[in-house]
Amino acid sequence: MYRPAEPITRTAFANMGEAMRDATMRYWAVEHVSLMLIALAMVHVGRSRSRKGATSAAKHRSAAIFYTLALRRRSSPQSPGPSCRRVAHFFQGF
Repeated sequence: MYRPAEPITRTAFANMGEAMRDATMRYWAVEHVSLMLIALAMVHVGRSRSRKGATSAAKHRSAAIFYTLALRRRSSPQSPGPSCRRVAHFFQGF
């Protein structure tokens, strides 16, 4: 759940221009929300496509693909979030 009552998000939404200059505030105000909405859309598409599969294997394959993509989008080591920067350096060779 996105909590607008958190101090960092409250500060970011109060002055969006300043939030865009600070990487941490920009991440929580814009990038995090955007990535969560993309992940939610991918889960929705996966669920819809898995219901329309002809066979049980096709249903499970479609669900697995879209759920994995949504998880990957949600926890991307390339996302510039404050906690991901150290991890991104490790994954650059992959």
